[in-house]
Parts: sequence; C-alpha cells; structure tokens
Amino acid sequence: LQTTEGLQSMIMASANRSRAAYQTTADAVSKMGIMAKDAFGSNDELIKFTELINKQFTIAGTSAAGVDAAMLQLTQAMASGVLRGEEQAPTIIQTIADYLDVPIGQIRAMAQEGQITSTVVKNAMLASADEINAKFESMPMTFSQVWTIAKNVDRKSVV
Repeated sequence: LQTTEGLQSMIMASANRSRAAYQTTADAVSKMGIMAKDAFGSNDELIKFTELINKQFTIAGTSAAGVDAAMLQLTQAMASGVLRGEEQAPTIIQTIADYLDVPIGQIRAMAQEGQITSTVVKNAMLASADEINAKFESMPMTFSQVWTIAKNVDRKSVV
C-alpha cells in the first residue's frame, strides 16, 4: 500500500527516467492499472512495465500520436488478457519474439491464436529491462526530451 503522494513520486521518477511527460505516464499507469489490474502484482511492477514501454516508444521513434494509439491498443490487450495481433510498436513485438525465442513473423499468428497473453507481454518486457535500458541510455537526449523533463520538474510543485 502506498500513499497517493508516494505513488505520484514513483510515477514522476519513472517519467523522468524514460524522458516522458508526467501526465502521459500517470495516465498510462492509471488506465493500465484500472483496465488490466489482474496482469500486475503491484504498483511497482506496473510502473516499471510502463517505463519500459515508454522507453521502447522512444527507441522506436514513435510519434506522440503513435504512442497514444499503441498505448490504447496495448492497454486493451492487457485488459482482455491476450494480444490479438493489433499493430504495436515494432520494438515491443520484437521484445516478445525474443522472449519467446520465435521469429518475429510468427508472433502475429500466435497472437491471433490467443497465445500472446498479458502475462507473456509483461514478462517479456520485464525480462528485457537490461537490454531496453542499455539501448535507451545509448540514445542522446533530445531538446524536446530535456524540455519535457523541465516541465515535469515544474509540475512537481503542482503534484
């Protein structure tokens, strides 16, 4: 159990580590927590998952609109318990393929057959944390990301 302030602080730290906007990250954690609550064992696990997803979007160069669409699809898939072949960020699909040790081309068929469960997606992301973090950290920070973190710091006084 955490206080609201403690949870907000965890989300803020995660947003800053992933160079993402606090509000976007908080919204993603909230929606995923409400819609897919059975997929996660704790708020900490949910926030780590969301942070890794944010980093995957950055690695893939996903636009803001693309992030919103992919996050909605991912949240719905996690809530339903299975990924059904929706278009996700390519890096997320690759992470799942690597985790399952299958060719990326096989993932769509597996998803359509209901074999890509929310547990598989979660475990794939969490098991790949070191690799995702290494790729992410090797990327230079953009001016836009610096500005996002600056806005997060300014927002902290509001939160």
